[in-house]
Amino acid sequence: MSLLRRPLFGLLVLSVFIHSNVIAAPVIAASATDNGSGQITVLDRETAVNLAIKNNPTLQGARQYVEVARARRLQADGFESPTVSWEWEEARQLDKPGQFGNQIYGVEQSLEWPVLRYRRKQAADLGIDAAMARSERTRLQIIARVSKAFDQVLLTDALHDLLQEMAQRTAEAVDISRVRVKGGTGQYVDLLRTRIARERLQNEVRDTGVRLAVARRQLSTLLGSNTAYSLKGELTFGPLSLAQRDWLARARQQGPTSLLIQRRIAQSKKEVTVARANRFPELTLGLGRQRLRDNARNEYGWAGVIGLKFPLPGTDRQRGLESEARASANAVQYTAQALQYETQARLQQRIDEATTLEAQIKNYHDRILPDVDDQLKAARQEYGVRRIDALNLLDVYTTYLETRRNYLRTLVRYRAAQADLDTFGEDLWEVAL
Repeated sequence: MSLLRRPLFGLLVLSVFIHSNVIAAPVIAASATDNGSGQITVLDRETAVNLAIKNNPTLQGARQYVEVARARRLQADGFESPTVSWEWEEARQLDKPGQFGNQIYGVEQSLEWPVLRYRRKQAADLGIDAAMARSERTRLQIIARVSKAFDQVLLTDALHDLLQEMAQRTAEAVDISRVRVKGGTGQYVDLLRTRIARERLQNEVRDTGVRLAVARRQLSTLLGSNTAYSLKGELTFGPLSLAQRDWLARARQQGPTSLLIQRRIAQSKKEVTVARANRFPELTLGLGRQRLRDNARNEYGWAGVIGLKFPLPGTDRQRGLESEARASANAVQYTAQALQYETQARLQQRIDEATTLEAQIKNYHDRILPDVDDQLKAARQEYGVRRIDALNLLDVYTTYLETRRNYLRTLVRYRAAQADLDTFGEDLWEVAL
């Protein structure tokens, strides 16, 4: 009697199986429904983009820099805090303040020259515009990255299904070869070849499953949420919406990087005028109440202060401030010029890639995919009636698999190029301005 037929051993196995399922069930449920509602969130491409715009921490941080720039604008529009003073002289008895001699108590306020304040506010306004352009650039980057990451999950999932399909078909070929070998009508080498091909495809299925998990984690990171989700959508093909010259013109006119370059150049030039405006004097106004004490008699009157602080134009400090501002403005302009060249070149390259990939996809649809589908059907039929051997069948399977895989990858590359063009190519370069 085998072990499985013994009553005690069967009960033991059954109890262990039930116990393991009871323990594992909450873990599986928790990982699949992490949103607390008992349901998995279903995301399409547009919903995923909206969720990332709402939750992505990088975008939230970029928006805070806009608030920082607005706070700097408030500082540029404000005045220095007033100074409240109390002065006395001829203090005869420190323990009796009423016996002090002459006293003056009042308030003083320093006022910058209006031209300096006005120019500093202009520079701060341009800083807000630059921060808003940088925030919009980050937003478009997130849109492009989420769109590409979403498609990467769909691609890996489609490849996983394709490999499983081919593994199943190869397993059917293994069964046919085994029957033929047992019946004496087939060769063992055919069985060996089909078995090796099946094992290789099963290994690829496992590797693709790991890559699918990685792609989903990368998408979750961009979404800024740990909520469990499932994706809804297909890898469809759509033609480019604009001509080549229109993409470049649109990026120059509306692209956040282009606007950021313009605002930063204007801001750096305005900061030079702010540094030069430090040559203007600073005005100090004060008003106070004065008490003059002569023995036991007190006399009261008003006291005022008017002061001008004249900076020396030829001092090292002033010349250093102006030189630093000019050098910083020149550095911004040179960096912006290099960035303009880089953005135009990369955007042009992306346009060329999109155009080439579009032609390749049309070729796949019109010629290649129909041919490999027909070849696969014919090969399966011919192998079933022993017109071809296993080597020929596996060659057809390999051709079909590689063609379908290359088509899906080309399609995802094309959709990534579309996403970059729709977002002015903001995910193709970095900005240091």
